[in-house]
Amino acid sequence: MNLLDLLLPRFITEEAAMELVDGEWQPVCSMEDVEPGEVFDGVGTIKGFNLFGRMIRPQLIGDPKPWPAEPLQDVSAVEALSLVRRPEVAERARELMAANPKLSARDAAIRAKQEVTVQQHQQGGDQ
Repeated sequence: MNLLDLLLPRFITEEAAMELVDGEWQPVCSMEDVEPGEVFDGVGTIKGFNLFGRMIRPQLIGDPKPWPAEPLQDVSAVEALSLVRRPEVAERARELMAANPKLSARDAAIRAKQEVTVQQHQQGGDQ
């Protein structure tokens, strides 16, 4: 965060990490704040009013893009699975690793997150 963010209220547009929650996309954090190895459901462009370094009333512009297949940096298996926030994703990652022993925990977590997100998105569209 720079001094301009704190002193000058203004409308801003930025890329944000997004999660699909109950069929709706929710911004989690700015892409600048994503830690190496973190995995989210997608990346979206959001617009909002910046007041004292906080975005007020963020709005999603368009549809989010899929999360990049390659994480920002390689992480260990324990770290990769600990970054998974939802139990259904962790369960699917374990299933993928059991089915393919050569699959790393990181790759399994990424693949599981993508599969669960697509499944939830399809279920949300069917309702």
